[in-house]
Amino acid sequence: MKLLLILLLVVLVGAYFWLRQRQAAAPRQPPQNRRLEHTPSEYHAVSLRFDAGACAAAQALDGQRFLSEDAPRLPLVECDAPECTCRFVHHADRRGNDDRRSPFSPGGMSSASGRYEQERREGRERRHDPDDIDFY
Repeated sequence: MKLLLILLLVVLVGAYFWLRQRQAAAPRQPPQNRRLEHTPSEYHAVSLRFDAGACAAAQALDGQRFLSEDAPRLPLVECDAPECTCRFVHHADRRGNDDRRSPFSPGGMSSASGRYEQERREGRERRHDPDDIDFY
């Protein structure tokens, strides 16, 4: 009986060391961060966010987006607050959500700024009636 317990103990210790060695030899994956890595795009933009007691210089920039490279440094040069609480909010693009391009235009996503319901041309038609064409 003692021999059986010793044999079982030797097998368990051997299995433990074998598993530890196998885990150490396995390639380690870097830990997954909960926060995704930020890869700034060419058009990455920031806007200024401030509290109620912000200076006039910060309030003048309210709602304005800057490309990341062109953003002013904080605290702003004209800041007269005793303690600046301004911070940047990051955006994927400098444009807001008021993009007027229509995906339903004849060319798809084109540079056109939408459809016009009303005819805006003035004056007479430049094209001639096919019956009025003079053939030489």
